[in-house]
Order: sequence, then C-alpha cells, then structure tokens
Amino acid sequence: MNMDENADRLRRLEKELAEVQSKTSVQPGIKGWLVLHAIGNVLATAGLGLLTLVALSEGAPPLFILIFGPLFLYVLFLTVSFFQHKKYVPGHLRFLLGFGVLLEIAYLVTDGYGSYLREGEIVSTLVGMGFSVIWFIYYGVSERVKVTFTK
Repeated sequence: MNMDENADRLRRLEKELAEVQSKTSVQPGIKGWLVLHAIGNVLATAGLGLLTLVALSEGAPPLFILIFGPLFLYVLFLTVSFFQHKKYVPGHLRFLLGFGVLLEIAYLVTDGYGSYLREGEIVSTLVGMGFSVIWFIYYGVSERVKVTFTK
C-alpha cells in the first residue's frame, strides 16, 4: 500500500466511526428525561420564590425567612446554571436531592414536626422521596448528563 491508499483508508475509517458514533452515542442537550427535570426546576424555583415573597410581605418568623431566602437564591442560581449546562450542576442537584430526602425522613420520624400524619401525607412523602432517589441515581449514571453538563 502506498501513502495515498493509507490516507484514503484512514479517511474512510474515520467517516465510518463518526457515523457509528452519531447513531449510537447520546447527543448533548436538555433532551429526554432532562426535559422533565428542567420543567421541575423552573416550577420549583417559581414556587419557592413565591413562598419567599409571601413570607417577606406577611411578616413570617425570621427563622423562616433566614432559611427560605437563601434556599430560593441557591435554587435560582442552580436553575440558571442548569440551562447554561455548567459542569457542577449534577453534583449540586444530587446534593439538593439527597438533602431533600433527609428532610423528608426527618419529617416522617418526627410525625410531621408534631402534627398528626394522615395516610395520604405519608404516601405523598414516600412518593416524593422515591422520585428524589430516582433522580439522584439518574444524575450519577446518565450518559446524557455527562455529555450535557460540560461547561
């Protein structure tokens, strides 16, 4: 084989490899299951912002404002970073999801912080915990997450 034949063969192999990769590999972007989490991020940010705004306007206890004010700012920062595909987003989301599960466990263990838990509250709390665990795992193993959050 001469040099031209080798170069042609190399180009053909590179082209075939690119075709195979484009068909089988996950494309970056907020697609697939990430769309659901994107919607959830926006709704959670809006809800937490509204809750914080109402708390500020109605004179909520300082501890409430001290907790929910920074939490809203953190979630807002994380949502903006999510849409900018920042590299640190999966780790922060996993932390937030894990923290949420711990809070839910604390809620169940303390009987709803002193209130009587109805069966519906227990079920909804357990379902929320289940979704959080699923998203926690997803952000750890998903190929789309790995190729999307790279900036």
